Amino acid sequence: MVLKIELDYMNGPIWKDTFDVEKGEMCTGIDVVDANEEINSLNDSIQEVYNSLYEFDVNEKAVVFNRKKAVLIKEKILTEIQKLISLIAEVNDGSFEIQDMVSGDICNW
Repeated sequence: MVLKIELDYMNGPIWKDTFDVEKGEMCTGIDVVDANEEINSLNDSIQEVYNSLYEFDVNEKAVVFNRKKAVLIKEKILTEIQKLISLIAEVNDGSFEIQDMVSGDICNW
């Protein structure tokens, strides 16, 4: 099983691609990740910061990624992504692989 780390508006960095019917929410399907409050709290925090880089109804465009703002926070968000990956690695019982699909992209902001 692969746990993807990537960013998209309102998604990520932990890519949740499984719907948990009992909880009524998206999850990874990896119990040690889904149940870890520290990991999920950091994930939510990173997602909030990333989402703040999007602006709506700017210069007659529906949505715009604010690259100037992204450049100013890229070191912070990159550090937080690496911290998240480290936390996930600590709980990894060998049943999944962590695939970092975002750190390289952030370096190019």
